[in-house]
Amino acid sequence: MKRIAVLVGSLRRHSINRRLAEALARLAEDRLEFDFIELSGVPMYNEDLWDDIPTSITRMKRQIEQADGVLFVSPEYNRSFTAVLKNSIDGERGPMAKTPLPESQAPSWGPLLAPLELQSGKVS
Repeated sequence: MKRIAVLVGSLRRHSINRRLAEALARLAEDRLEFDFIELSGVPMYNEDLWDDIPTSITRMKRQIEQADGVLFVSPEYNRSFTAVLKNSIDGERGPMAKTPLPESQAPSWGPLLAPLELQSGKVS
């Protein structure tokens, strides 16, 4: 069975995004195994952490490495994802965070944001 690592970008216990991710897991439980990654213990990113990597980061990295796919479920915050999710992504990548992702992996927000800007009447 394929394993999916799930990162929820809200730390609230009763977050609607967490509930959505849990509902998706229940819908696909006969086909996929979902591994919810706990982000509340991930410290704020700091390169000094790499001298003695916290357990929360090594656990998160291991869960992601063992997964066949990663699902991000996050509320929108200032037309992007939340700080806790960004911080966790940076922590997982470590010092490599300075290196841009290859173009084939880099997200493109333009197609997602353009309809929102047009709808609101704002064009950047």
